[in-house]
Amino acid sequence: MESPLFDVLVVGGSFSGLSAALTLARSGRRLLIVDDDAPCNKTSEKAYNLLTNDGLSPHEIKAKAIADVRKYPSAHFSPGTVAEIAVGSPFLVKTTGGQAYRSQTVLLCTGMADIIPDIPGFAACWGKSIIHCPYCHAYEQQASHVAMFGNSDDDVALAGLLKTWNKGVTLLTNGRPLSTDQQQLLDKQQLSVITAPVSGLRHHDGRLLAVLFDGHEPFNVRDLFVNPLAKQHSPLAEQSGCELIENGLIRVDDFHRTTVPGIYAAGDCCTAFRTISTAIASGTQAGIFIHQDLHKNYLKALMEDG
Repeated sequence: MESPLFDVLVVGGSFSGLSAALTLARSGRRLLIVDDDAPCNKTSEKAYNLLTNDGLSPHEIKAKAIADVRKYPSAHFSPGTVAEIAVGSPFLVKTTGGQAYRSQTVLLCTGMADIIPDIPGFAACWGKSIIHCPYCHAYEQQASHVAMFGNSDDDVALAGLLKTWNKGVTLLTNGRPLSTDQQQLLDKQQLSVITAPVSGLRHHDGRLLAVLFDGHEPFNVRDLFVNPLAKQHSPLAEQSGCELIENGLIRVDDFHRTTVPGIYAAGDCCTAFRTISTAIASGTQAGIFIHQDLHKNYLKALMEDG
């Protein structure tokens, strides 16, 4: 038996996907959200800088968003992981569990996966006391001395930026020397630096207590900021023929269209701005443009029929 035809199949049911789904459901579009419940902020305990939800956990906010979308009968949910998107008219989307769905369009809201350093204790502290976004979390540490991990020019710049919030900042370069220009920039801002290799993190249930080094005494600190590299959480974009840009994000135009007709992308997988608020905005925009494109296709078919 052939599966029902959806207007839109949304791959990924976190904030961009749910926002797009809400817009599309309120536009009367029949849609399916396939979600594996593995968002990049799954270990984060609180989300900040988000109007009306400031300080709630991402899990709480997502649960409220799902409840909002479920109010609309044209929105459907399916737990699982999409394994393959067969490009065609319609698209055939298959999951690892063996389900197959047909859809006129596909929206990728698959997010990014942070590349976490292979240092003992790093993964346990990730999202709890190791943080990547100062605009989401630096305010809560403003009375504390914090650490910044890394040695690139971006890391040095972020260490200086953190001092606009925090009492003091120490840059940890993990064994990599700084350039003369980098060192001068730190000195002028009165920022300290430890260049010894990091050997591990001392923590209690993900709460950072101290950074451990080879050849240097432990550095007691409670919060560590990182500007991590990231990669596509899912290989679906590349497997479907979507073009990626230099930093590994999915190439989209101003209307959230990828380079494959009928496949769209929204949220972290196609933008460097990785906050809940920007993901929500991205999803809303994608939902609007997909609805309009579907209507244009409908009108085109009407005119061709005569």
